[in-house]
Amino acid sequence: MKKRTKIILITVAAAVALFVLLKDLIARSMVAAGFTAATGAPIEIKKFSYSIFRSRVDARDVRMENPPVFSDSDRLMAYFPVLSIDV
Repeated sequence: MKKRTKIILITVAAAVALFVLLKDLIARSMVAAGFTAATGAPIEIKKFSYSIFRSRVDARDVRMENPPVFSDSDRLMAYFPVLSIDV
């Protein structure tokens, strides 16, 4: 096998491994940012995972706060210890 082909295969394998390891972190950030942008209510997700093959999303320790325009002393609007969605 040529040296260039080996380098390409190793690079592709490393990229796939990195995606598998970081997919939940990236998805959690995207879901939280999208939800906050759409509703104006800040959301914090402690643990997030999804499976493409099972069509399932799991989130744990989800805190949803009131939007900043509400000046209540208690900003917590909703808390979900476990949130599971089957698509």
